[in-house]
Amino acid sequence: MTSLACCSQGFGHVALIDIRWDRWRTDDSGRYLVSPRVVSHLANCSTDATRGLSSGRLCGARALAVVDETAYVVSEMSNSLSVVVLPARLSKDFMGFAPPTIVPEFVGTLVDTRLEGAYAVAVNGANAYVASRWCKTCVVLVRFVFVRVRDA
Repeated sequence: MTSLACCSQGFGHVALIDIRWDRWRTDDSGRYLVSPRVVSHLANCSTDATRGLSSGRLCGARALAVVDETAYVVSEMSNSLSVVVLPARLSKDFMGFAPPTIVPEFVGTLVDTRLEGAYAVAVNGANAYVASRWCKTCVVLVRFVFVRVRDA
């Protein structure tokens, strides 16, 4: 991503938040302050109140790692690692054309019992390293093998 925005995670969603340079200012003491703006979000969790169960790919989204235009999100209640592609830009280009989309999209999700209680993720190349609350002595290695094709 070209310094357009960052992501935040929450219960059942990932929000795309605009924190570009023009949203920053300094106060009288010289401290940097930002006025963030939520641009869009991706939600994927629903709760059945009668049974007390949640289902979806982002239930309990706990941590994320962003590499280029891709976010890797671990969700401790979904036992999952989701790969989400972020929009290439948020504002009009130099010709005045709006971006084709500003909504993040799922590339895929891996659900595995070894990811139960996933609370941290780090990405290096084609590997993701996931820490789990229920596996105190291990880090789960997930190797990605996918080809992403994106419209220009």
